[in-house]
Amino acid sequence: MKKLYTFLASFLILGASFAQSVAGAKAVLNKVNAKLKNSTGISASFSYSVKDRTGNSKGSSSGQIFIAGSKYHIVNGDNEIYSNGQKVWNYDKSAKEVNVSSGGAASGDINPDKILSGNFSDADFNLALISQAGSFDQIKLTPKDLRKNFKQVVLFVSKAQSVISKATVLDKSGNTTTFNLANIKTNVNIPASQFEFNPKAHPGVEVID
Repeated sequence: MKKLYTFLASFLILGASFAQSVAGAKAVLNKVNAKLKNSTGISASFSYSVKDRTGNSKGSSSGQIFIAGSKYHIVNGDNEIYSNGQKVWNYDKSAKEVNVSSGGAASGDINPDKILSGNFSDADFNLALISQAGSFDQIKLTPKDLRKNFKQVVLFVSKAQSVISKATVLDKSGNTTTFNLANIKTNVNIPASQFEFNPKAHPGVEVID
């Protein structure tokens, strides 16, 4: 009976710690979201690299991102993504074509704009605050939809700035993608035209609806 009581006590302590971990993760992400919502606009540079399960490099890239509310613009080499919150334009400069779709990125997807904004809903992810050591709060997210092609995401949130400056994404193949965000500027005035693809400014580009 004593062992049963000990087990129950341990279980309750573990459960309480887990609840605090979830609440802590939500609190940190809420600060990140609040900073974005209270800003006229945010710009940042980003880079990412991919390594396989053995640590060998599978490539890297870099670019810029601009966000204002639910609108965003990502520049990544020959590819640009525009979103005005209602439509998304995926522009491939090398192919001279742009694909248009309605809505934004799926809520459970991982992309630079979501990482910067910290807009991770607990309806899509299990959240846990796994470390508060040093200058960063570390939050682990695991998707509730097991059909997603990634297993977990770890966010590194700057305590001083309340912004996400790094994220690592582990996919089901064992590959790890590391995103780094730098030169993060808040309250940037970004014209609305920057979040929409303008065919007149890109003559010869095929628009595919």
